[in-house]
Amino acid sequence: MKFLRSSGARWTSGGARSHAATGVDDGLPTLKLGGGVTATSVGQGCSAGELLGAAHAACFTMELIRILSDSNYQPESLRTQAQVTLSQDDPQGTVVRLHLTLTGHIPGLCGGLFIRLASQAKASCATSRLFDVDISLDAILNSAHEPA
Repeated sequence: MKFLRSSGARWTSGGARSHAATGVDDGLPTLKLGGGVTATSVGQGCSAGELLGAAHAACFTMELIRILSDSNYQPESLRTQAQVTLSQDDPQGTVVRLHLTLTGHIPGLCGGLFIRLASQAKASCATSRLFDVDISLDAILNSAHEPA
């Protein structure tokens, strides 16, 4: 069975006030895109690298939740941050490295198993499989209930 989901981007020319946004399921824009002309430009809104990082963090977290659930663990909190390293030599912003930092609170789960399940999620998440680059992971399990 195949699933089809839709996402999109919209750009409107307005001279110095051009506008770009992206959203999912063709709904209202949910994230303002940067106004620059390259993937690595810095300005208002998100760059392409930041969008890739957000997609990777979200996909990885959803995959980890699935793996934890399949292993009979219920996370109370998970937080994933993604760092995307782009080539400085390429104005198109080629991704050369990805790093995920995961913090979680999962009752009854030991640190070693947490790292093993997080590594499994990193390898199996759809977004990780898109990239042909080194993807590193730091996984921190909070033993006391602290918001991730």
